[in-house]
Amino acid sequence: MCAHAPIGEHEQLGNWDVLGLKGTGSIDYSAKDVFIPDDLVFPILSAPPQRLKELFSLGIVGLASIGHTGWAMGTGRRMLDEIAKFARSKSGRAGMLGESEKFWYDYGRAEANYRAARAFVMEVWGDIEASAEAGKMMTTRQVSLVHLAKAQIHEVGVDVCNFAYRASGGAGLRAGVIQRTLRDMMVAANHFTIAPSIVTSAGRDIGGLWSDRTWQFYDLIEKK
Repeated sequence: MCAHAPIGEHEQLGNWDVLGLKGTGSIDYSAKDVFIPDDLVFPILSAPPQRLKELFSLGIVGLASIGHTGWAMGTGRRMLDEIAKFARSKSGRAGMLGESEKFWYDYGRAEANYRAARAFVMEVWGDIEASAEAGKMMTTRQVSLVHLAKAQIHEVGVDVCNFAYRASGGAGLRAGVIQRTLRDMMVAANHFTIAPSIVTSAGRDIGGLWSDRTWQFYDLIEKK
């Protein structure tokens, strides 16, 4: 069940002391003796959409994927831009990096892998947008592809960030965009939304093994 009440009626535990993504403020909280009316409570796994039914048929996890996926796309792009800017500098390690054939080869591969993952994301969400505009409800296959695209853009983001961090040498150790972006990506890559079990279930659906199932939260369950 998901319940809503004013922030002031909760005790915020203040335990978001993390490696990265500090700005999300994702603290735990507790509530005691708080009254919540019926219209502010709903079953998180099975609540039917009340409006925009075609788009909202993605479910709460599908909708949350928009934020997770878009964030990973932006973070990977930022890291590629930062390490390229660093390599174009003319002094110290950056100057040496800019003259390295190996660096630019690795950068080219990272750029290609990122763009391929981004293209997959755009393909998946373009299809969803078209379905919603045509008044069609989302299918299990579409949600499976959402999960695969989300996982792929994160995995490529990890590779991009590791490449850029190692290439930057000591500059990546210090406070700045490269260090912060690395930390944020490493934290995002550990989020349950891209857990191996989700990718495995999506793979079983795409491969035709679980074609008779439907997504409920992060589980691909048998249709009732």
